[in-house]
Amino acid sequence: MLAQWNLAMVDTTATVHETAIIGEGTTIWGNSYIGKGATIGKHCTIGRTVEIGAGVTIGDNCKVEAGAQVHPGWTIGDNVFIGPCAVFCNDNDPQAVRGADNPFVPLNGLVGAGVTICANCTIIGGLIIGDNAKVWPGAVVTRDVPAQHSARAIPAENKYREPKQVACECKSCDETPTGKQVDEFKRIAVNLIMENLELTQQLIEKEKRVKQLSDPSPWACMTRGHDIETEYNKLLDEIFAIRKKLGLPPELRNRMWIR
Repeated sequence: MLAQWNLAMVDTTATVHETAIIGEGTTIWGNSYIGKGATIGKHCTIGRTVEIGAGVTIGDNCKVEAGAQVHPGWTIGDNVFIGPCAVFCNDNDPQAVRGADNPFVPLNGLVGAGVTICANCTIIGGLIIGDNAKVWPGAVVTRDVPAQHSARAIPAENKYREPKQVACECKSCDETPTGKQVDEFKRIAVNLIMENLELTQQLIEKEKRVKQLSDPSPWACMTRGHDIETEYNKLLDEIFAIRKKLGLPPELRNRMWIR
């Protein structure tokens, strides 16, 4: 059951510290925890069983899915998506017992605007993830991710990510990313693929294997083998090479065909 919290809506089973600041239009769902001094911006959605640590700052229009954990020390920008069970760490040398000469000091990390963090990712403490970056499902991020790059695998490898296209704001034309330009890309891709069916079949099989390696389910983990990082990175290189050989435009080379 949702209850009013200033100008936000908070489930009655959620725990929100009295010093936390929750923005207008934000919704916090059941059994979530918002720590002391945390700040959550306007029009955010915080899913069930989410943990937002003390002092964490989350910008406007963010979505944090169920089971995600953002530990103290992190600042999250506007328009950020955080997938289910993603974890933002703040201690790269965790210990159960610490002496007086080795106190715990949380590492500060920063996530830029427009970032996508997919399900089951682990981000170690003290990193910077640049604007409009993407971290793929299951990745373990151990170094900074530059703006407009994507990170995948274990440990995550940074690769350039095509910029997001936005609709023209001049209001005098209809050249939008979902209009003529994208339709032309699709037409070119279909023609090239139909002319090279053998290569296309190779591409499909390799993408199926990549999807299997990315599957976080227990059954998939048992059946895909141990040395997945090497195979995963090799497959990505081979997939990109096949797409390039097919003559696909750069705008389509980084897209998965198997969903």
